[in-house]
Amino acid sequence: MLKSTVQEITSIGGRGLCQKNKKDILAAAIEFTFHCNLKCIHCYRIQDYRKKECSYEELCHIFDELAGVGCLWIEITGGEPLLRKDFLELYGYLKKKGFLVILYTNGSLLTHKIVDYFCKYPPYVIQISVYGKTKETYNGVTRTENFFDKCWQGINLIIQHKLPLRIKTVALNANKEEIPLIKEYARTLGADFRCDPIIRCAIDGSTMPYKARLSPEEVIYFDLTTEKRFLMWRERFQRYLRKEKAVCLHGAGRA
Repeated sequence: MLKSTVQEITSIGGRGLCQKNKKDILAAAIEFTFHCNLKCIHCYRIQDYRKKECSYEELCHIFDELAGVGCLWIEITGGEPLLRKDFLELYGYLKKKGFLVILYTNGSLLTHKIVDYFCKYPPYVIQISVYGKTKETYNGVTRTENFFDKCWQGINLIIQHKLPLRIKTVALNANKEEIPLIKEYARTLGADFRCDPIIRCAIDGSTMPYKARLSPEEVIYFDLTTEKRFLMWRERFQRYLRKEKAVCLHGAGRA
């Protein structure tokens, strides 16, 4: 039994329980595993095989607590969550509890068995990370040689079974020329597309991932010329101005 309750924790040793506030948790992101079959140049995650991950029982206990406080959304992330041998059991437990589930995956480990299970218990959306439209770029970003074709095979499986798909990429120096190609491919599939230029330092404080990121000028240009991100930043800025205005009005007349 876990010593901490959902109300007492915001993170479980990299096993990632995120909450809006401690009394009203509507959504949570759970890192099913630290491990990944890719070695992306921009990744913040440190693969430490000495660390103990949550067991099936521990994760189900967390799911029960989240359901008990009214949580509606669960984001499954990692590492690569499909590496867990008990992935389908955990996923099935979430669905049977009534959660809306978003799965983040690189798609390379999707199989007919997993996709058939998704057809029976559909996720809200499956977000697959695509790091390059060409094998050379994909392999360069992921520092692997065997998963480019498997990623696209996974995407095709999702499309063939008409499951909800979102294509996600990260804007990097290594793949910036191929982002329009990935976006166009997502459009031809009828899939939602997202791209993020923000790169974070590694969880151990290392700044190595920064070497892969765009320059500040390139990030600004990207945000200004990408409609979704432009609208997102405009909405946030307007919300900030409304908050500042409210604070000023509240303090009016004070000596």
